[in-house]
Amino acid sequence: GVVSISSSFSASGSNTLRGANTITGSNTLQGLTTITGSNILQGLTTITGSLQFDSGSNITGSVQISGSVKGIVNSLSISSTTASLNLNNGNFFTLSLPTAVDTFVSASNITPGQTINLVVSNQGTGTVTFSNNIKQPSGSFFVATTGAGAVDIVSLISVDNNNLYMNNVKNLI
Repeated sequence: GVVSISSSFSASGSNTLRGANTITGSNTLQGLTTITGSNILQGLTTITGSLQFDSGSNITGSVQISGSVKGIVNSLSISSTTASLNLNNGNFFTLSLPTAVDTFVSASNITPGQTINLVVSNQGTGTVTFSNNIKQPSGSFFVATTGAGAVDIVSLISVDNNNLYMNNVKNLI
């Protein structure tokens, strides 16, 4: 259904907002809060406890979070020497390079404003190359650190729907 609340309110326990709801004013939701559908929360809204969204959500304005924010770490699988970096799957990825194989990383589903971290571990002499839409500094393309247990971090940002821009930290011990 549709709910419109234009004054302050407080709810505790298990709270669910479904459908098209507009809530304005100073609001407090305590406990497990689940938001599904098209909802607008305007004004100071305090959520204490867990917050779950059922799909993609847009948050406008300032957000202050006390506590940690976590993302799922996705392990990239390699098929025919290609690892597909599907950015719809999250922001944190790992890639384990097999010995003596050049692994090609191809990025898809790029949207503006993403920050991606890819932990690259090497089991020996594996190498990695990236698709053309992953931009690297001219003259200093990423070369994975070799050796059993070698670990590098590749960070990527997007400002459009087409390209990722790379920075990296190598040979972490």
